[in-house]
Amino acid sequence: YLVRNPRLGQYMEKLWQHAFASGLGAQWLAQRCGYQALVDTAFMAGLLHNIGQLAILRLADELCGGGDLDASRLSEALVLEVLDSTMHNAQGYVLMKRWNLPEEYGIVARDHHKEPYDDANSLLTMVRLMDQACDKLGIGLRHESSIALGATQEAMRLGVTELQLAELEILLEDWGSSQTQP
Repeated sequence: YLVRNPRLGQYMEKLWQHAFASGLGAQWLAQRCGYQALVDTAFMAGLLHNIGQLAILRLADELCGGGDLDASRLSEALVLEVLDSTMHNAQGYVLMKRWNLPEEYGIVARDHHKEPYDDANSLLTMVRLMDQACDKLGIGLRHESSIALGATQEAMRLGVTELQLAELEILLEDWGSSQTQP
């Protein structure tokens, strides 16, 4: 998972699970909500939206490997605070630019937590909804089961029905359970 420190590797695994589920779900939303032209782009945008968190975790791993940082002294609260900070948005945008990826991916990485956000950007809206869906289901670093996806601005903007949201949750739960099986 790109890190040597096993403690940090646990976070890296959760970040990759969140990334893949976000990509899978954003692609599903594009297919089901009439955004056929965005199907492939939606997958990549969902997959890459938190790339800044992965970069920050890699940096922490390098610091630990070089002896500049003691991973055993990093509390879970501190790691989560650093990964959840808006620093990951800016870092993700910088990486997208450096890698010469399309601007639309950089905008999603930069703005997926921004308030208010550009709700005319359907790709950004799908990824924001997937970010919340993953949080609701506990896929990734956070678990906030009280999120009512149908009441989110993103679901309303995309015109996603309660039935579609239920199908999406089942898709993600089924994928998640396949990840935990031996």
